[in-house]
Amino acid sequence: MNSINKVAQASRLCILLFALFFSLAQNSFAASFQSLLDKKLGDQNSSALILSVRTGQILGTAHTHLIEKPSPPGSLIKVFTAIAYYEEHGNQFPEYHCPATLSSDPKGCWDRNGHGKAGIVEGLAFSCNVYFRQLAQKISPQVFRKTLQKFDLAESESSLDPQGIMTGKTLDWTVSPTLMLRAYCALFNGGYLFEAPGHPARHVVLEEPIRKLIHHGLQLSSEKGTSLEAKRISGQTILGKTGTSLLWRDGKVNWHETQGWWIG
Repeated sequence: MNSINKVAQASRLCILLFALFFSLAQNSFAASFQSLLDKKLGDQNSSALILSVRTGQILGTAHTHLIEKPSPPGSLIKVFTAIAYYEEHGNQFPEYHCPATLSSDPKGCWDRNGHGKAGIVEGLAFSCNVYFRQLAQKISPQVFRKTLQKFDLAESESSLDPQGIMTGKTLDWTVSPTLMLRAYCALFNGGYLFEAPGHPARHVVLEEPIRKLIHHGLQLSSEKGTSLEAKRISGQTILGKTGTSLLWRDGKVNWHETQGWWIG
C-alpha cells in the first residue's frame, strides 16, 4: 500500500480500485484499511475503494465523490474485449506485431518504442493499443455489446458504438468505477457479481481458458507491464490493470490532462 501516493500522482485525477482476498475475518481489517487510506490519500483529485473479491464488502474508501460518478475507463475495457473475442472465436487468439512508431502516427501504440510480438497475455500486460485495435476488428459489435451487458457494464441501448470502445479510446461511453470493479471481481471469484446499486447479486459464466488468460495477463502486467511499479513498491504478487483517458468531468473533456484508473 506504500505505492498509493505514487500511483495517484501519475494523472490529474486518479481512481484506485483494490480487490482483496482474505482467509481471516474481513471485519478485523476494515478499520486498518480505512485508516491507511485516510493517511495516504489526502489529494481530493484521487479516489480509492478497497473491497473483498469474494463478497463485495467494502473495507475502505477515500473521496467517494469520484468513485460514484461514471467516467471513461480507458484501457480497463480491454479485458472485456478479450472476453468478447473468446465468446466469438474460442481460445485461439492471434499474435500481432507492435512496431516502434512516431508520436504523429495514429496507428501507433501509446508506447512509441512498440511491444514487438504480442499475444493476448502480452496485449493485456502492456495494454497494447496496436494489439487490441487489430483484435477489435475481428469482434462483432453485437457480441461485444452482449459481453458488456453480461457484466452489467452497459444497458441494452442501440446508440452504443462498440468499435469505438474496444480499445479504450472513446470518450462517448462512461461506466461507474464501482460497477467496473464488481465486474473485475467476477473474473476471479467464480463469476459472482455481488449486489450493487440498481443491480441485484447474480452469477455469470466465464469459461476457464479465458479466465486463465486474463489472470496471466494481469499478473504479467505487474511483472513486466503497466503495473510494474505497484509490484516493485509493494513487494507483493499483484494482478493489475491500468486505464487512462482524457480528464472528463460532468460531461466535459479537458484535452490537456489525463485521468487514470488502476484495478489491482
